[in-house]
Amino acid sequence: MTNWFEHPVALGSFRAWIRVVREAESIDRALWPRVGAIALRTLATGPVRALERARFGRALDAAPLHPEPLFVLGHWRTGTTHLLNLLAKDPQFGFVSTYQAMVPGFCLSTERWVKPTLARSLARNHPTREIDNMPLDLDAPQEEAFALANLTHRASLHVFALPRQGIQLFERYGLLDGLGEDERRAWIETYLRLLRTASHRAGGRRLVLKDPSNTGRIRTLLELFPRARFVHIVRDPHRVLPSTLGIYRVVLAKAQLQRVSAAEVEELVLTIYERLMRKYLDEHRAIPPGQLT
Repeated sequence: MTNWFEHPVALGSFRAWIRVVREAESIDRALWPRVGAIALRTLATGPVRALERARFGRALDAAPLHPEPLFVLGHWRTGTTHLLNLLAKDPQFGFVSTYQAMVPGFCLSTERWVKPTLARSLARNHPTREIDNMPLDLDAPQEEAFALANLTHRASLHVFALPRQGIQLFERYGLLDGLGEDERRAWIETYLRLLRTASHRAGGRRLVLKDPSNTGRIRTLLELFPRARFVHIVRDPHRVLPSTLGIYRVVLAKAQLQRVSAAEVEELVLTIYERLMRKYLDEHRAIPPGQLT
């Protein structure tokens, strides 16, 4: 890694990263330097995260959430990002920004001094997203999956770190299947804290949110927000799956702690697609009339 921010969780929680490493059934010997590099970088953010908790902790605990967030549903590469960007143009909405997603543990207290430095570094080294060549803007909307992965080991995005365990990780932290009550409660608390941070940044406005894993979490989202609205976008699977494989090729090169073959990646992508869409088909009927587009 030539830049300190290249790994998806390089600016996240040290404790969360160590838990990801501890959950690994194995780590390839050649990739242990990546483990150490991310551990050092996340550890270095500890003081500023502690400062954020001290400064904003009580405000976030008391921050109200609009009762009707809008969730964009759909598998990766179906157009969810484009739809999110369009919806976020409506001034009624707040959202998780790219900056919050990269540094969710200290985004509120560092807007003025860390964000400009990070923006200049990105403009120099990564002006566009590598997965699709779209402009990379720290103020643009971003899916909350990245923020969640920077906050906790209970995040579906860690499939990219541990791809040999990818199906099990996605079932637990993507679909929230098989979680004990305490672990499920811990996931919900972290998720709501993430949303309260976004709401605080947005002045309490209604949030528009996008995480493809939410396509398989409808019952949990309705439990948290009974009046939530949903919009589901679909695309031809014969286009979605090859495009998704392209994402894996890019992100695995940066994130993986376990090497996998092309055939194993294809099996992982196909299995996640099937299980996500089956979960959606099972749960979308729970959405009250008029709340799903």
